[in-house]
Amino acid sequence: MHGDDAEDLMCRYFERFDVSAQNFDFEKYFLEEGEGIIGALLFGFLNRKRPQPNPKPLTIAMLAHAVSVGAWV
Repeated sequence: MHGDDAEDLMCRYFERFDVSAQNFDFEKYFLEEGEGIIGALLFGFLNRKRPQPNPKPLTIAMLAHAVSVGAWV
């Protein structure tokens, strides 16, 4: 999941579970729009070397912890 879908999911999570999103860095865990298959095709078509995004895993334990403390830490 990436881009708008991931952003919508996380916004709903923060709202539903009343978790402060102040310290949440979206780009740390999700690819932006166009960094998936479409981005790969575009960079291939333009014959350019594509930067390698490396998002960190976002786990259920991390989400549950944030709910228990009321903020993303």
